[in-house]
Amino acid sequence: MPLVNAQDLLQHAYQNQYAVAGIGITDFELAQAAITAASITRAPIIFNLVAHHQAWFNLTALIPSLIALAKTADIPVAIHFDHATSMEAIDNAIRAGCNSVMFEPSSQNLLENQTQIAALQQRYAPLGIALETVAGHVDEQNIFTSVMQPELPTQPATAKYLATRAQPTALAVSVGNQHGLATKAPKIDFARLKRIHQDTECPLVIHGGSGLTEDQCVRLTRKGVAKINFFSDLAKIIVEQRKKAKDYFSAAESMQTVLVEQVSGIMRLVGSAGRAAEILQQCRLWPTRQLIISAQFLSWSSEIEQNLQPIFDNLQQILPSIQSVRLFVEHSDNELFNTRVEWLLQLNQAETLAPLQHQDLYQHLLNQLRGLATEVSVCQSTQ
Repeated sequence: MPLVNAQDLLQHAYQNQYAVAGIGITDFELAQAAITAASITRAPIIFNLVAHHQAWFNLTALIPSLIALAKTADIPVAIHFDHATSMEAIDNAIRAGCNSVMFEPSSQNLLENQTQIAALQQRYAPLGIALETVAGHVDEQNIFTSVMQPELPTQPATAKYLATRAQPTALAVSVGNQHGLATKAPKIDFARLKRIHQDTECPLVIHGGSGLTEDQCVRLTRKGVAKINFFSDLAKIIVEQRKKAKDYFSAAESMQTVLVEQVSGIMRLVGSAGRAAEILQQCRLWPTRQLIISAQFLSWSSEIEQNLQPIFDNLQQILPSIQSVRLFVEHSDNELFNTRVEWLLQLNQAETLAPLQHQDLYQHLLNQLRGLATEVSVCQSTQ
């Protein structure tokens, strides 16, 4: 299973001076083309799911298909939720299966931002989740109307403060890069980037890879950039191919061909092509885990279920990497054990188990069960 720990993946790129391509995903077709290109070029890939793109996709429906693609591939894959502005949104993304998230503060108050990011890091780091945040503001450009927002470049002192105090996994920076289509190579402020790199010693992220040249990418990765995001050029290709096509199937075929070619070029551009094998050797895998809590009851009732279910619901709120809790009730004719009940906890990362077992609420749950059931057992399996 080539889903890998996103923290490890970003550190590997940072230490070896290449960047992982974060490919913006809005549907299965684009994801399929992206992972095909990554497999061809033997490159790692990060599927980027952007928070404000959710008008065009269902997060909980799309992520399982991305995980299924990753399981059939033999290159490193991580799944990232981008531009989240609330803990609730991040929790939902992690619960759905993301192992990397970006928190975008809504204010420019540095102390407030640092406090929020540090709290998020404390919440998610024990679960193995990579946490990205941003210093400064990357220009926003609508990919079709070219409407620009004011620029707020990253101040090295701000980047240093956030990296030191909040300790995110990665830090997105504004150094002349911009979201949206670029008609020419962006003017990157490499002097600013060099200072940020020296002051933070943290993997850096460039949002808006459109228009970057090979020389710029080399210089970016030598100055700490470990991830570069791409979407607008790919979105343009999809629109163009659909306009040209005579029918759905010819559109799908031509779109896959052009997208695979484009993403393959991106992998070579950022220097990640050919890195898959060493990453898989050096980075932790991201296995899911199932925890089964089994109990035997002489008498099972809806009243017992109603008393226990809130505890499971609260556990899921405390640890968002508990994807789901399913209940199975099996009645028996055996007089000694009238009903067998199982709760299946689907965990989206094996590392979730340790924080779960140390939760007072989890121990309370087991004690409640032992007081009600004739027999209680807990077992786990890795998928």
